[in-house]
Amino acid sequence: MSLKKKLIHFSSKFEKNSIDYSFPIDYCLPVYHTISDENLPHLKHIIQYKNTQQFEKDLDYLLLHFQFVDWSDFKDYQQKKKKKQKIALLTFDDGLREFHDVVAPLLERKGGFAMNFINPKYIDN
Repeated sequence: MSLKKKLIHFSSKFEKNSIDYSFPIDYCLPVYHTISDENLPHLKHIIQYKNTQQFEKDLDYLLLHFQFVDWSDFKDYQQKKKKKQKIALLTFDDGLREFHDVVAPLLERKGGFAMNFINPKYIDN
């Protein structure tokens, strides 16, 4: 087992039923690159990516415990003294095609949204 997996496994032992106890900060910044049920040969040796079922499970958890915000709301939230609810700024790096084909329809169906960072060097690649 890799060190990363050992750390994740170890830290999961401290998880409790209360989101306030398990996740004591007021915001969450989940970062993904892509979601796919397909084998992506151009990525499989670079990053680990989740399939749609795993991502939907993540979304269900996030939507249950966090309010999704956009960049503007995230900045405003950081400046306010009183925090109403925990927030999440869901992000995707690299603007991969799967964001359009897989992620966007899932987010639309679930009622969430995300920021998609697009690298102009890879447009139309």
